[in-house]
Amino acid sequence: VLGFCGTDNQGLAGLESSYDNILTGRSGKIVTTIDLNNSEISDNYSTYVEVENGSDVYLTIDVNIQGIAEKYLKQAVTENNCTNGGNVIVMNPQNGNILAMATYPAYDLNSPYEINSEELKNAWDTMSKNDRTSSLQKMWRNKAISDTYEPGSTFKPLYYSAAIDSKKFTPTSQISDTPVVFKTADGKPYIPTNYLGEWMGSVSLYYALTRSMNVPSLNILDGIGFDAAINRAVALLGIPSEELDSRGFVPGYPIGLGVCSVRPIEMARAYAVF
Repeated sequence: VLGFCGTDNQGLAGLESSYDNILTGRSGKIVTTIDLNNSEISDNYSTYVEVENGSDVYLTIDVNIQGIAEKYLKQAVTENNCTNGGNVIVMNPQNGNILAMATYPAYDLNSPYEINSEELKNAWDTMSKNDRTSSLQKMWRNKAISDTYEPGSTFKPLYYSAAIDSKKFTPTSQISDTPVVFKTADGKPYIPTNYLGEWMGSVSLYYALTRSMNVPSLNILDGIGFDAAINRAVALLGIPSEELDSRGFVPGYPIGLGVCSVRPIEMARAYAVF
């Protein structure tokens, strides 16, 4: 989150880079006239520009919550052998303030060029300059706000909320959980299954959501339409319209199972509404 500065105190990553022009301030100087011998000419054209101190930036990060997030994120990634690492965002749902944001594996802000991966350390000497630069930038990147991932079933509540608002469904509406064949726009069959390959017949919308059931969810999606589902999800996530196609937000049944790309910060924002 914080990032770091270079030897000239210019912000190179994180908040140090994003707010560099605010934090840096301005050096003082005297603008005057000199002759050919570099001697100052006494006249009335000298200008003195005062030093302007940089401003302070106050974060909403809670140091205690941040410490807890970092501790248990590292523990979870290690215990579950998450080869791609992980990240945590703690947001105040009342105002959107970020109380904690952590990524693991992290790097030492005081030694930002120190590699944080044994695998990368072993390969460092054989890497080209461009590959080294790319690896460092990847290590410094705040994955909680920059990387995308496929949300899967965590995407379902976003369009379930549109289903409730449509008045076509209520939490107690009965939804079919039986084998079904949907038809795509080009007439091809789309045959979803539940995770365990089991069927429960008729279930309530509430039950289907709490059990993350695929077939009932797609029946709900079918009931409200692709456009309504996508529009609600996009509004909650805050995704720019120009990114929708490239990130998989296109009409079709796969969107109902979370086959699209989102950023962790976007999902945190969306869930904060609930």
